[in-house]
Amino acid sequence: MARRDASEASLPPIPSQRIPHRRPPSSRVGMAIAMTWMAVASHAGPAQASHLTVPDDVATIQAAVDTRVDTVFVRSGTYPETTTVVASAVLIGMEGDPTLARPILAGLWCSPSDGLVPAVQVRNVDFAGQVRVWEEGVGWSILFDDCRFMAGVVSSGDHGTPLTFHRSRIEGDARLTVDGPCVLDSCVVEGQLVLGNQDCWLTVTDCEFHGNGHGVAIGTPGSDLHSASITGTLVEGYASAIGISAITDVRIDRNQVRDCQGGISARGEWVHVAQNSVERSGGIWAEGITLLVLENTVAHSSGTGIFAIMDVGGAISGNIVWAGGADGFFIGEGGADGSSVTNNTSCFNAGHGFVVSSPVPPQYEFTRNIGYRNGGYGIQFVLPEAGAIRCNDWFANGLGDVQGIPSSAEDFSVNPLFCNAAGGDFGLAANSELVDRPGCGRVGALDVGCAATVDVEQARAFRLAGVGPNPARGRVRIDFQVGRESAIEIGVYDVQGRLVASPARGVWPAGSHSVEWSGRTGGTQAAGLYLVRYRYPGGEHRRRLIRTP
Repeated sequence: MARRDASEASLPPIPSQRIPHRRPPSSRVGMAIAMTWMAVASHAGPAQASHLTVPDDVATIQAAVDTRVDTVFVRSGTYPETTTVVASAVLIGMEGDPTLARPILAGLWCSPSDGLVPAVQVRNVDFAGQVRVWEEGVGWSILFDDCRFMAGVVSSGDHGTPLTFHRSRIEGDARLTVDGPCVLDSCVVEGQLVLGNQDCWLTVTDCEFHGNGHGVAIGTPGSDLHSASITGTLVEGYASAIGISAITDVRIDRNQVRDCQGGISARGEWVHVAQNSVERSGGIWAEGITLLVLENTVAHSSGTGIFAIMDVGGAISGNIVWAGGADGFFIGEGGADGSSVTNNTSCFNAGHGFVVSSPVPPQYEFTRNIGYRNGGYGIQFVLPEAGAIRCNDWFANGLGDVQGIPSSAEDFSVNPLFCNAAGGDFGLAANSELVDRPGCGRVGALDVGCAATVDVEQARAFRLAGVGPNPARGRVRIDFQVGRESAIEIGVYDVQGRLVASPARGVWPAGSHSVEWSGRTGGTQAAGLYLVRYRYPGGEHRRRLIRTP
């Protein structure tokens, strides 16, 4: 018989979390979970609340659920039964002996009876077998909080049940047909999350997905969702990390993807892909009627780093793609006036730094990007049409700066002076010309990240090649190289540091040059020790010179 006691109407303390997680639950989802449990606890009111404890009051969980009490408490232990739930139920596992800290059920089958609109909540329970949910259009919802699914979860039916998984571990696949919200918050998944139904609103927050090299971590094969949001989640070790297609909005932010053959794929009406880190995986493929791809980092991708298609418009800005196996960026068809590709950095990729394959309208902005040491061109235009192309830095790319259109007079080629490009640090040194380029502002994805550093490339391209004869009695020849057309200065100084001659100064063209110093200081040929100093953008070279009587 059900026990009724006003003092026992509220839920007992919940056992401590036993599944490790890297992050706390997000405040929004966590508050929603808390409110759901509070609503369950107060559903019947203090005078009507009832509960049963298994096995104290009844021998099986099924017998307790069948009584339709408000709450069923289950003591720790192993229960060789697959419980069937057909109406509203609250099932809570109780902590027990450390060796059997949580109750373990053989499985769970949720299938509502006709005419019922149940809500099921399960907390602190492990399932050794598969959990199955069948929806026949009745309309209900299920919440799993701090549960473990050792053989995965399957939901199916005419429409699909709204599902929430909070602080749970899913070992195996979760194949879900959901009508309404499908929420995973602070969960660990060791399998695939496969979703269907265009009425599904997917939210994945602060989770971890650990794969074995196969399948897709989060995917919608052959079906569009209504919308999707994936944030703060780690995905590693899958054939493909994220593959989402939705009929409305897709938001993929602040996730980590590593060691997956395929990276992030997102398609929808409004697509927002921002601040993701993708390492040793496929890159980012994003298509939207309106598309925002912002501040992502793609390193060591197997193919193109970022492939973007803006059907109407959007922005691709602040992204870093480096050391990839193909092109850094591929900008596909579409893109209306007002679209922009700005402040991106593309380095060390096997292909081109950037590829633009669609006609670019006049107001399309392609500015302040860096293409550095890519195997192909800095940028390749497949079609000879371009909008506002200016303030881009193309430096030391294998095939040259620009292909497909004439180079912009407002672009340039200077060493960016990254803090540690070989180590993946593409912040700018304090003395980089790109920190605040006149007429452009900051160029590239990142601002100043380290103190002034030596420009190794310029040190090689700009050099004092020879000063001689040395020692000298008469005229002295000074040979020097100019890496690019630049303002330079060559001065001769005495031991007191006074400038005694200026054999060369002003703007000189790129190439090898020679000037002479007569050897005179103030009209006389003075013997002594002198210093020849060659100043150029970003550095200087010095040579000592001895003059004999």
